[in-house]
Amino acid sequence: MSSVDCSVDCSVDCSVDCLEWIDVHFEQIHINDVNDTSRRANELQEWHKGLKKYKDCAAIAESESYHCDYFLTYDSDLLKNLRKECRDLKLCSPSEFWTILDIPKGVRPVMIPTTPNSLSTVDWWSW
Repeated sequence: MSSVDCSVDCSVDCSVDCLEWIDVHFEQIHINDVNDTSRRANELQEWHKGLKKYKDCAAIAESESYHCDYFLTYDSDLLKNLRKECRDLKLCSPSEFWTILDIPKGVRPVMIPTTPNSLSTVDWWSW
């Protein structure tokens, strides 16, 4: 496995396998109309007010612009304030998403991350 330079901000050099995984799982998306996305973020601020909350609104507006199906968050204020205001985007917590996917609680994952994968040190992804 050879090491290559990549634009991913990680604590270890990315390998070819890492970059192939990224290419398969993450699509490069471009915002068609930045002004429309900014306007939508400003609209969302009506329900999710505050300077720090603008970033949340911008993330939702961008996700809507990308035509994402789901936006997962643990932020209870974001869920409470914007869940009903999203257009075609479903705003939900990770546990709600696992339920939507009909993944039984407590099922053991097929693959478990190990070091140096950053998910090996956290447990938010486990169900």
